[in-house]
Amino acid sequence: MKYAFSAISDAQVPRAFDPTSQPILDTYASETNKVISVWGGFAYADLPFRPQAKSSTVLDIMKHQLLSERRFFGEFLGLPKVEASAILPTELSVARLRDRMFQLAFPGLAFLAELAARVAHRTSPDAVDGIPATARQARPGYLRSDRGCDLGRGTPDPDRRSGGPERFGIVPG
Repeated sequence: MKYAFSAISDAQVPRAFDPTSQPILDTYASETNKVISVWGGFAYADLPFRPQAKSSTVLDIMKHQLLSERRFFGEFLGLPKVEASAILPTELSVARLRDRMFQLAFPGLAFLAELAARVAHRTSPDAVDGIPATARQARPGYLRSDRGCDLGRGTPDPDRRSGGPERFGIVPG
């Protein structure tokens, strides 16, 4: 998807070893661009806004997004954790929050590319079916290599079992 402003250009997204794996990186970059683009529609005066008394403020939602990225990559995929205090910018303005989202996207993209390349080449020392132990522990059922990719179906699709985890091999470009 193309936005009026794209923080991460197509040239900055690593190329997949296997072309069927490219959507992993493209989707993460596109979703990050979407968030940064949407955040650009807010002004500093909008940050304390909340639609209802029990709702989060715009600022709270932006901070939550940044911290959730850290948690996803750290706990779910095994990227070495960055302290939460180092995630949020010291100045909580729209521009600084957008900049921080952009900065944090590149370690995530690089880690996804490295993880997928290890899966493709089965080079991780603690890997089972090419998946590092930290990623295996929290891996959802729809990504299990023995079931194929059954996202949104509720049951495995036997036609999708070809290749197993090596389908997700990526070589940084």
